[in-house]
Amino acid sequence: MSCFLLPKTLCTELENVMNAFWWNKNNEKRGMHWCDWKSLCTLKKEGGMGFRDLNCFNIALLAKQGWRLLRNPNSLLARTLKARYFKDSDFLKSNLECVGNKRTSVESWIPGNNVLNGQHQEVNPNLEKVADLIDSNTRKWKTDLILNTFEEREAERILCIPLPLSPFEDFVVWNGEPTGEYLVRSGHKALTHDGQTQAHDRFKQFYKRL
Repeated sequence: MSCFLLPKTLCTELENVMNAFWWNKNNEKRGMHWCDWKSLCTLKKEGGMGFRDLNCFNIALLAKQGWRLLRNPNSLLARTLKARYFKDSDFLKSNLECVGNKRTSVESWIPGNNVLNGQHQEVNPNLEKVADLIDSNTRKWKTDLILNTFEEREAERILCIPLPLSPFEDFVVWNGEPTGEYLVRSGHKALTHDGQTQAHDRFKQFYKRL
């Protein structure tokens, strides 16, 4: 699962076997299924059993490989895949990449924006990088450009982001971890929760007290 994308039907079959094993009685008779599989896959601190959604877990494991390609572009694997699949581009812009798009790449860095839920707006197609919104001489945001490109609320969020006094090379970070390093655990959580973690805050607090 860390190297290949399994068919969803296979993941479903495996989950059915696991589900049946969980509920079956000792004499191998079918038992009563008191909860659906999705509920069992909920985190323990949110009332579930913490079982994994295998399809999402498969993707989270593969994302770990993608993370290694981003962080170690000169490795043998990264150079081999680049020569085969994205010779004139990079991993995030390769033809096999199925999630990124221009709107996401422009807006995912804005604090408070939830790109997982598809809350995007059309932006200036000439803006490909965040650097296009920064005056390289003064090291300040191009206020007029930002106000004319984004909605008022998003423009305010951008203008509140502090900028360094001197430029430096960009580097990849994973927002799911304080360290910025991608972990399969947080990748799986992001896929299964899909931005709905706030709705489970009361369960988290309850299980912490318990």
